[in-house]
Amino acid sequence: MPQLNPELLDLAGRALKEDAVDRDVTTTSLEEFLKSRGDALPSRVAFEIRAKEPGIFSGFDWARAVGAHAGLVVESILHEGAHFEIGAGVCQGQGTAAAVLSTERTLLNGLQLSCGVAVQTRTFVERVQRAWADRGNSGSAPTVHHTRKVPPMLRELILKAVEAGGGQRHRKDLSDRILFKENHKYFLLKNDH
Repeated sequence: MPQLNPELLDLAGRALKEDAVDRDVTTTSLEEFLKSRGDALPSRVAFEIRAKEPGIFSGFDWARAVGAHAGLVVESILHEGAHFEIGAGVCQGQGTAAAVLSTERTLLNGLQLSCGVAVQTRTFVERVQRAWADRGNSGSAPTVHHTRKVPPMLRELILKAVEAGGGQRHRKDLSDRILFKENHKYFLLKNDH
């Protein structure tokens, strides 16, 4: 299995911290209640994440990164870019019941964002291909590229989702390639004597 992306691993750690998973009062209360009855949460549980609507799968690296912080073993059922229907399993794994309960929302939020971006990208790619063919063009249709216009710190997650949806990378960051825009032209024209 490929090594975890350090950016996503760091982001997952910060997301779990933001959600205060180490202070999950609901899971702690459940554990205390079960203990008062002479019972306990299972030491290990298996889980499967199933789709509530059709989509394009993306975000397995996110799921793995969250799992790495929580001590969960997470496996992908689908490959990045695969289409799925309602009820399809997309990821599965195992870990302590407390870890699964505490991290499930953070894990699902990243998967939902990734899959949503992949679906929207696929929609754009298909529209461009359809418009290209409808106009009688031959050869490859123009491609859809991502932009850097993404929420801070989510770039790596979103770029992978764009690729899963059939889009292409443009510039990951400002060091990737030169791109003069209107704001750069302003300074050229302003200082042109």
